[in-house]
Amino acid sequence: MGDLPDRRRRGGDRGCGPEAPAAHEERRVIASSSSEGRQEAAEAWLARHRGRVTGALVLAAAFVRLMLVLQIAAGPVPRIHAVVTESDNFFFDVWGRHIARGDWLQAGPLHPTFEWMRVVADEAVAERPALAPEGLPAGGTPARAALQERLWDGWLHGPAFYQEPIYPYLVGLTYWLTGPDVWHVFAWQLLLGVLGVVLVHRLARRLFCERAALAAGVLAVLAPVPLYLEVTLLRDALVAYATLGLALAMHWAPEGRRSRWLWLGIAFGAASLVKQTFLIFPLAMGAWRLATVRTPRRDRWAAAGLVAMGMGVALLPAIIRNLAVGAPALTMNGSGASMLALFHTASANPFDVMVGSEYPRILASTNGSFVASLMESIQSHPSALGWVRLNAEKLLYAWHGFESPNNVDLYLFRHAAPVLRALPVTFVVIVPLAAVGLATRRAREAWPILVAVAASLPTLALAIVLSRYRAPIALVLLPLAGAGVVRLGGWIGARRVRPLAIAAAASCAYVTWASTAPPGKEPVARAVRYASDGVRILANGEPAFAALYFAESLRLRPDRPKVEALLGEALLAAREPSAALPHLEAASRALDTGAAHELHALALVATGRREEAIAQARAALASEPARASARALLEHLLGSGGDEASTMHGAAPR
Repeated sequence: MGDLPDRRRRGGDRGCGPEAPAAHEERRVIASSSSEGRQEAAEAWLARHRGRVTGALVLAAAFVRLMLVLQIAAGPVPRIHAVVTESDNFFFDVWGRHIARGDWLQAGPLHPTFEWMRVVADEAVAERPALAPEGLPAGGTPARAALQERLWDGWLHGPAFYQEPIYPYLVGLTYWLTGPDVWHVFAWQLLLGVLGVVLVHRLARRLFCERAALAAGVLAVLAPVPLYLEVTLLRDALVAYATLGLALAMHWAPEGRRSRWLWLGIAFGAASLVKQTFLIFPLAMGAWRLATVRTPRRDRWAAAGLVAMGMGVALLPAIIRNLAVGAPALTMNGSGASMLALFHTASANPFDVMVGSEYPRILASTNGSFVASLMESIQSHPSALGWVRLNAEKLLYAWHGFESPNNVDLYLFRHAAPVLRALPVTFVVIVPLAAVGLATRRAREAWPILVAVAASLPTLALAIVLSRYRAPIALVLLPLAGAGVVRLGGWIGARRVRPLAIAAAASCAYVTWASTAPPGKEPVARAVRYASDGVRILANGEPAFAALYFAESLRLRPDRPKVEALLGEALLAAREPSAALPHLEAASRALDTGAAHELHALALVATGRREEAIAQARAALASEPARASARALLEHLLGSGGDEASTMHGAAPR
């Protein structure tokens, strides 16, 4: 690091306009002389109307979010924290309510004990009986549950925060001020998303030019990730926008007085209280500046000292709290080390949380120690090369188009909110555009983006490649993608066929790979999994949520009339007979079973089509003469004239 200002040009001459005279050929690639005037005029107009451009982006971002809210408000998506109780969504709600009730210090252990965690505790005791000297209590007893929780108290470092504290405390503060309603949390997360669009525009303008900033802002408005995370009770939207904010701060700090380094340190420290992997950012920035910026050694030490001081200021309240409750002073995430082995054993893969047979043994023998857990995980592979290959696959698939779900599923959200299906700027679109933006002699000027991406990748290597973990990379690449749009426009305007052909060929190769299902994530396998999960959720009394799973299963594999019938049944039970009707009609035609015809009849009754319902009830009896429920339905329809039959649409015959 260093405190010398970066004396760089701004505006149209930073990666968007013509190059310096010595780079005559590159100038021809970007724009012909006839188009340079138009580019300069566009730059000047945008510079004069920055306020209007920013206002338009804000309105567009707010409109997209309003559409999202209106589409999901009455559905099951906002209730994921209540429906899926084995999830971080659920525990953040529990944690926020706990804080809102007044336990701001959190002096005792507070963590989830999900069912898989209880199973791991039992297996760890079986592996290491010394963990329970009195023996393993009988299953289902309070003593058994108390032992399981006690073991996890130790593995999660007692009163240490289960995860970094800023997000749960923001949830708790929101609940305390406005009441325990997740929509109050979603409100400020959605506002943060609108601000994020402005930050994308601002960062692209600082690094490139006005046209790139406009393109990046439009791309940000049209990106479904991290938009969908803004309506979940997860910290990942906050992590994504914090990453973007740090990229902007890293570019801002070297341009002014030394005090900016102190503020940058405070930003680094505060971000690490959102997610501790943000501690990699100052290291990555320092390495970059050490390699690329010439400053006196004294200035470098001064800047580093101020950053460290700022980080200490931000971390100090959490450190004091840890010391006060008896937790390790610098432990801001008690679960990180304990969960590490889940992602690095021989059973692990790049996309899924796999609780392999090795995990309880490793947890019992290492007591949740970071280094020891990692070493034991490596030793679970046939050779160290197996572990190296696993992590290489993670880094490779970090650039794949598959949006791996965990706690939240973009593919389900697309069924709940059609606006997410309509937004075209997916990860597969962003990466090629960002690559074009980077393919310039001035790529070094995008160093804050490169540092942010490089510092975000270790999260995926330490854990797994999840859509929500990758969201910060997708977001921070948008300014580069905006520069790529402008660069492509310059090539087209200058009729530069060669670079366009190279970009097209490389993009086609990337999109082909990124759109091909990764191993184990083939559409057929995923369709079966979604259908199975939907059946379980429907049995648990959540038909609207189950319908999303059946819909995704059918999207992946449309030729499954049984799943079509299940989707219709779920929609019917969710009191959406009009939506259920086409699915049940198709299923009754394909299956020709009593159950399918009866469901079809119920949907017809609910939509006021009594005569057709009678015909379907008779078809059900023709298929299965002994089907009592179909006979009762037919008698009811014939006897009541249909006036009361509409109340039966919630039935789910089998």
